[in-house]
Amino acid sequence: MLGEILKKLYDIPVVDNLPRIHTYDITRRISKGYSPKSKFIGVLLAIIWPGLGYVYAGEILYGIGVFMMVFSGIFLGGVGLIIWFFSVIKTYYAIASYNHEELPKKYFKIYMNEKKYDRILKRNNAILESNPGNIHALMMCAEASFLMSEYQDAIRYYDRILHNDEKNIIALANKGSALYNLERYDEAMECYDKALQLKPMSSMLNYILTNKGYIYLNYKDYDNALNCYNEAERAYPSNITTWFGKGIALMAKDNYLGAIGCFNKVLSANPAY
Repeated sequence: MLGEILKKLYDIPVVDNLPRIHTYDITRRISKGYSPKSKFIGVLLAIIWPGLGYVYAGEILYGIGVFMMVFSGIFLGGVGLIIWFFSVIKTYYAIASYNHEELPKKYFKIYMNEKKYDRILKRNNAILESNPGNIHALMMCAEASFLMSEYQDAIRYYDRILHNDEKNIIALANKGSALYNLERYDEAMECYDKALQLKPMSSMLNYILTNKGYIYLNYKDYDNALNCYNEAERAYPSNITTWFGKGIALMAKDNYLGAIGCFNKVLSANPAY
């Protein structure tokens, strides 16, 4: 809600409903000549938001310096300029010497949303150099590799996770998906079966069963595919991928009315599917 309000009022970009605020954005907006109220709120956010851990160390001082330069007289404005200059140096030093292992996870969400997978790999591989067993870093590298269609690399990262935690259901399920994309269906099925033995919760259960259904479609085993899709739908009834696969299986069994019903549900949820 806050993100959407800020986006409408001050044209601040939003990521995951969080206003993506950097103090240099605020400085640029101030120079456009917004009303005093907008300036005040903008600079106040520049001061407060870094305190919530969103931007690099040093930008709190940057915000304070900008605030003093804009709203103060010559003396305080000069002090603000000194604070701003010091904060810039401090920020660049913080970036250069940052302990990547402590980088807030929300940065990775932003990189993922912006499809900057190379940055995710670079930062997390830096973590793995000093801590090879870091599960979060391995998972992020695996996910980034998967989204770059580097499925073999993704499998290697998932294997490293499973070496340390053989019951990691996310690694098992996603390794299965990587194997599926490489058309290694038997190995993918083995991963999904292992994941199912861990009794996943509803959305994960739907994900695994839906993917098993697609393997059965490739085998042209439409009865088992339908069994998977029906069970997946009972676990989590709002996955359009499940409906689409079920529609294909029903069409293959000449149940055209049932298939049309499934495809209509898909199009109702996403007309562009």
